[in-house]
Amino acid sequence: EEGVRRNARVSFLYLESWLRGIGCVPIDHLMEDAATAEIARSELWYWIHHSEPLDGGGAVDGALFRRHLAAEVADLRSAAPRGGDASSISRAAEILDRAVTSPEMEEFITTVAYAALADPP
Repeated sequence: EEGVRRNARVSFLYLESWLRGIGCVPIDHLMEDAATAEIARSELWYWIHHSEPLDGGGAVDGALFRRHLAAEVADLRSAAPRGGDASSISRAAEILDRAVTSPEMEEFITTVAYAALADPP
């Protein structure tokens, strides 16, 4: 389950920053970029769609991912110094949720996110 939490965190935080025009983001003392977010998002998609077993029993599913994503959204909303705004936080969560839980894996999460940049709220 720790891998699900970590990948949800990295994917979400990177995507939220990317939507604000920041392409390299410090997350947990590491500088992360689109490649890291793509790997994390791809692993999440794979684990969900192949019901990856969890060490403590059960399997990775959309509900587990969404629980971790919701926690990250709440954490970012409460962390004002980080600079996230309500619009980019909501859009990042929606884009990531769709990219991770959709039946077909998107080729690149940034391709989906470009549409959000082209059509701002």
